[in-house]
Amino acid sequence: VVITGTIHQSFSLAASRAGLPTNITMALTAIFGWDINFSRGTQPGDQFVVIYNAYFDRDKPVKACDIIAAEFINHAKKYYAIRYEAANNNVDYYTPAGKNLRRAFLRAPIQYKRVSSPFNAKRVHPILHITRPHEGVDLAAPVGTPIHASADGEITFRGRRGGYGRCIVMQNGPKYSTLFAHMSRFASPYHVGSYVKEGKIIGYVGQSGLATGPHLHYEFRIYGVHYDPMKVKLPGANSVPKNELSNYAIYAQKLVDQLNAEKIS
Repeated sequence: VVITGTIHQSFSLAASRAGLPTNITMALTAIFGWDINFSRGTQPGDQFVVIYNAYFDRDKPVKACDIIAAEFINHAKKYYAIRYEAANNNVDYYTPAGKNLRRAFLRAPIQYKRVSSPFNAKRVHPILHITRPHEGVDLAAPVGTPIHASADGEITFRGRRGGYGRCIVMQNGPKYSTLFAHMSRFASPYHVGSYVKEGKIIGYVGQSGLATGPHLHYEFRIYGVHYDPMKVKLPGANSVPKNELSNYAIYAQKLVDQLNAEKIS
C-alpha cells in the first residue's frame, strides 16, 4: 500500500485524512523521531510518502503491517527510511547510504507542548528563589502524558527524591545515565533492577516535588556530568554491514525511486 499526504495543520490530522492506519502513523513517528520533532517541528507544507505491507481479505485491508520505505519532507529537507533485514536477521531502518536512522537515545522521551525551562547553569529557582543550576530540561505536558525510556537501560532508582518528587534514574550502558522527575505515577511492572527497552513507558507526567506546573524534568549525563538533552550529540546505532552495502544500495535506490515517483496529495 502507498499513502501520500501533505500537512496543513498537524501531522496526525494529515495522516488521518490521508487514510494512514494508526499503527503505521505511530511507527512512522518512531522511525523518523530521531530527526523530526513531531510535537513541535512539523509545519504546513511538509509532505510524506509511506509504502507498507498489509493483509487483505479480497479487496478489503484487514491488517497493516511493516513500513517498507518512507519519505518525509520536513522544512524542505528530505528524509528517507528503508526497511532492511541484514544477514544476521537484524531488521532496522536506514538511510539510502546505509546509516541507521535509530540513535542510541530518543531526543525527547515524551510528546511535549513546549520547553518550559531550558538547561541553564544560572537559573533562579521559581519556588526557592535562589540561583541554582538547572541541570536538565523541563518539558511541559498534561498530567498523565506517558514518559518513555529514552534508551535501553537499567533502573537504578525509582521512588521519591526531594524536590524531584517521583523520580526514576536509569543507567544506559557504562557511560550514560538519564533521570526523569516530577512523575504523577510509575508504570508497572518496572522496579529497581529492571532492564527496560528504549521506548517503553516507565511513568506518567505529573507535578510531584518542587514543581509549579505539570511537566517532565529530564536529565542526561555522561560519566555523571550533566549535558543539555536537547543539544548533546546522541550516539548512533549500527549501520548496514559493510559486506552487504553494495546489495543494499541497489535495493534502497529502487525504493527511493518509487517514493520519488509518487505524486503527493
